[in-house]
Amino acid sequence: MAAANAPITMKEALTLPSVGINPQFITFTHVTMESDKYICVRETSPQNSIVIIDMSMPMQPLRRPITADSALMNPNSKILALKAGVQGTTQDHLQIFNIEMKAKLKSHLMPEQVFERTANLANNQIINYRCDPSEKWLVLIGIAPGAPERPQLVKGNLQLFSVDQQRSQALEAHAASFAQYKVPGNENPSTLISFATKTLNAGQITSKLHVIELGAQPGKPSFTKKQADLFFPPDFNDDFPVAMQMSHKYSLIYVITKLGLLFVYDLETASAVYRNRISPDPIFLTTEASSVGGFYAVNRRGQVLLATINEQTIVPFVSGQLNNLELAVNLAKRGNLPGAENLVVQRFQELFAQTKYKEAAELAAESPQGILRTPDTVAKFQSVPVQAGQTPPLLQYFGTLLTRGKLNAFESLELSRLVVNQNKKNLLENWLAEDKLECSEELGDLVKVGYTPDYLFLLQTILRADPQGAVNFALMMSQMEGGCPVDYNTITDLFLQRNLIREATAFLLDVLKPNLPEHAFLQTKVLEINLVTFPNVADAILANGMFSHYDRPRIAQLCEKAGLYVRALQAAAKTGQIKEVERVTRESNFYDAEKTKNFLMEAKLPDARPLINVCDRFGFVPDLTHYLYTNNMLRYIEGYVQKVNPGNAPLVVGQLLDDECPEDFIKGLILSVRSLLPVEPLVEECEKRNRLRLLTQFLEHLVSEGSQDQVSAAVKAFMTADLPHELIELLEKIVLQNSAFSGNFNLQNLLILTAIKADPSRVMDYVNRLDNFDGPAVGEVAVEAQLYEEAFAIFKKFNLNVQAVNVLLDNIRSIDRAVEFAFRVEEDAVWSQVAKAQLREGLVSDAIESFIRADDATQFLDVIRASEDADVYHDLVKYLLMVRQKVREPKVDSELIYAYAKIDRLADIEEFILMPNVANLQNVGDRLYDEALYEAAKIIYAFISNWAKLAVTLVKLKQFQGAVDAARKANSSKTWKEGKKECFASCLFVCYDLIRPDIALELAWMNNMIDFAFPYLLQFIREYTGKVDELVKDKIEAQKEIKAKEQEDKEVIAQQNMYAQLLPLALPAPPIPGMSGGMGGGYAPPPPMGGMPPMGMPPYGMPPMGSSY
Repeated sequence: MAAANAPITMKEALTLPSVGINPQFITFTHVTMESDKYICVRETSPQNSIVIIDMSMPMQPLRRPITADSALMNPNSKILALKAGVQGTTQDHLQIFNIEMKAKLKSHLMPEQVFERTANLANNQIINYRCDPSEKWLVLIGIAPGAPERPQLVKGNLQLFSVDQQRSQALEAHAASFAQYKVPGNENPSTLISFATKTLNAGQITSKLHVIELGAQPGKPSFTKKQADLFFPPDFNDDFPVAMQMSHKYSLIYVITKLGLLFVYDLETASAVYRNRISPDPIFLTTEASSVGGFYAVNRRGQVLLATINEQTIVPFVSGQLNNLELAVNLAKRGNLPGAENLVVQRFQELFAQTKYKEAAELAAESPQGILRTPDTVAKFQSVPVQAGQTPPLLQYFGTLLTRGKLNAFESLELSRLVVNQNKKNLLENWLAEDKLECSEELGDLVKVGYTPDYLFLLQTILRADPQGAVNFALMMSQMEGGCPVDYNTITDLFLQRNLIREATAFLLDVLKPNLPEHAFLQTKVLEINLVTFPNVADAILANGMFSHYDRPRIAQLCEKAGLYVRALQAAAKTGQIKEVERVTRESNFYDAEKTKNFLMEAKLPDARPLINVCDRFGFVPDLTHYLYTNNMLRYIEGYVQKVNPGNAPLVVGQLLDDECPEDFIKGLILSVRSLLPVEPLVEECEKRNRLRLLTQFLEHLVSEGSQDQVSAAVKAFMTADLPHELIELLEKIVLQNSAFSGNFNLQNLLILTAIKADPSRVMDYVNRLDNFDGPAVGEVAVEAQLYEEAFAIFKKFNLNVQAVNVLLDNIRSIDRAVEFAFRVEEDAVWSQVAKAQLREGLVSDAIESFIRADDATQFLDVIRASEDADVYHDLVKYLLMVRQKVREPKVDSELIYAYAKIDRLADIEEFILMPNVANLQNVGDRLYDEALYEAAKIIYAFISNWAKLAVTLVKLKQFQGAVDAARKANSSKTWKEGKKECFASCLFVCYDLIRPDIALELAWMNNMIDFAFPYLLQFIREYTGKVDELVKDKIEAQKEIKAKEQEDKEVIAQQNMYAQLLPLALPAPPIPGMSGGMGGGYAPPPPMGGMPPMGMPPYGMPPMGSSY
């Protein structure tokens, strides 16, 4: 079948990659589409972001850097919902943002439980959640792996939940959707659910579509349950439905599968309409395209496909290809579709022939594109004879049309003829009021002749249904030629009888615009009803000045009752009743202060008292001051400050300064009320404008008068205004110049503290000159400000010696000055602080001396630790003897014995242990033994009769006889063994030269004393190895001497051989026979150098020169 004739049209609306979406994010978990308006994509790399695609302009995506687990766009507006898990919890956080306003609207911490998931959804991936339009029925859909015998066929599970009944039902289904359907005979729509299943039963695959009514209405016709088969081609046996969409426009069901199959079914009958594959790639997301009655689908390739009904072909397709004439007619009627004209006309004729006029009328009323709503149809019904006692078929036809909507022009004209002929004009009026008739010139001509509408009745009828329409109708009557057919007052009363005050006001304001004298009553009436109910509306009417003929006394009384005092004031002011204006502004609490102030300023009354009343009561003092100064009403300014409200003088002064008023006037104004003036706000106002010197004269007056409260207030004001330098100058005058406040404790404190913060150079002078201030507190502040010398002077002045020495130690860090100060004051607490500081600095001996002077035994643990580190046991002994006088601690006595031992005062140890003490002698003895102080340890062990340890100690001291005696007293085999071992080791060294090593090793082995023989053996091995090394060295040196002697001999022999070979050459050669001698008897000289023949190699067997035999 050609695509052009297919009942469903498919087109590609968009591809997500074309707008910059990475294919890795085109998945079910990243893409959402809740309506046909927006697509939302959640990206997680290279950074987290949300992409919003507006389907009206898809090539302009909106990308925002947002992190979320999921994101949904509102179906109707640019509102984004985000969900993210709350870290560390199982809850989710939901936030809603308005993209256009760039604002967060709401947030909610989930979950708020709606219902419990049924067991069939355990371990399922949730793919859809829906609710019906009334939100009374909810459905949750999930999928899970298939059965073991066919795992590739995904299993679908569904949970249907009733909100009213709070009950759930579990079903096997892959997709579901809700729909609203009107069952014939039931005026209320029924709620239907349709769901698609594909299950495996006994090895057989069953695919079904079900349509069921939910919550059937008692006593009303109900929807009959429908089901149909879903036919999957053989190649799609493992395919399954992933989505279902409803076409509310055409009452069709769309079932979409994962592999791209589309099934179309009729909602009312569950009849199959169409099946085709719409996508070669898997589909994972769909949504309804409500405006066109189709749906959108998104596949894995990123295609956004739009499926719509082909209005030109679907009806012929159903009637021709499917041969389902009834469904074709129903589709044409529902969607007003072409293609069923012949069928509808044929069906109409059949019904008419069967005298089923009611059914024929209904078919004509619902005929697609109004093909039967023609004059021929009206004529056909007119031609039917009327049976007695029965309603004429024509009236049945018109009645059916009226229930369906509005009649066309021809139908309106024919129906009106019937009504006029029967003199039932009220019906015509009702239909006109309900907009059921289409007005035309012919209809006007029909009702015009001899007909006068009952306008009052029409207005009443319209009032019941449409109040605003009634207003329009009344205004239309007011514009009719010859005047309004109904009196204005009567119309107004009709509105008021139904409490339609706004509509009555709108009508009267429109008809009373000419402001005619004859409308005085209506003008008064419209003001009256609004003054009683909506005073603001009455106020606006009066403000516009559109009426001038109303009953003024009556309206004035109502204005007063309604609280419209501004109007009353305006009237009184315009008539010169200044006293009345002054009284109202002074006594009333209901007028609008802002409006009243503005009115009085614009009126420029010669008496400013009404304006003063308003501005003083409602906080408009700066505006009042500016008005009075600019209008040269200075006497009213003086009167206000001096008599009305001196407390607002600072505001008056501030505004006068802003208006650049002469200083003389301002100073005089301040001095005139100085005893009543709030100083703090005054200083603040002047400080804002850098005009504090203006107050110098005023403050001097306060000091001279000795007004303590005022002076304190002035000082506090300077403090609040953060004016330290000015405050110092003020305090110097008050405190240092012998005024009544010179000895004031608080002021002295404040002067020094302010100087510490603002001018530290003055602090020392103030400390020396002042005596009545809080020394401890001020000293601490000086320390915090790092004024250490000043702090030391303060503490010293107040005999706070501990704090003073702490400043020297902790801040100035001068231990020498601290020691000098401690000698001067001679206080134990001071010496104690000095001692602690010396101890921290490692001056242990000095610290001990200071602790002794302080008679402070509290730090003995630190002193002991430091003394041991510094090895000053002589000083430690003195300190511990002092400590023993105050505390009885085992640590003290033990450390004293140890200190005696370290300085070899053994006699003192013996004397000490004989006296009462709490030393832990066993621990002390062990400590002395471990540190090789054996003599002291011997004294301790002997005193406590620890014979075993004494024996070992005596062995260490080589006092073997005593050790034997102690071991005997110990009567311990272990002691004997230990002593024997020590004696054996000592014997090995004492008799070292007399003992053979093999004998020593044998004895040690036999008596299990190898460990004690090892030192001896190591010494022996070391000496033996040394002797071997010396022998090896001597042998090496002897060998070197032999080799040197041999080398020397070789050189001598070589020289001798050389001489033997050269000797014949050195002797004179004998004369050669036959040759005459010459030169001295025939001697021939040797040949010249170089003439000697070369020496040949020696004969075989003769050694070369220089070799030795």
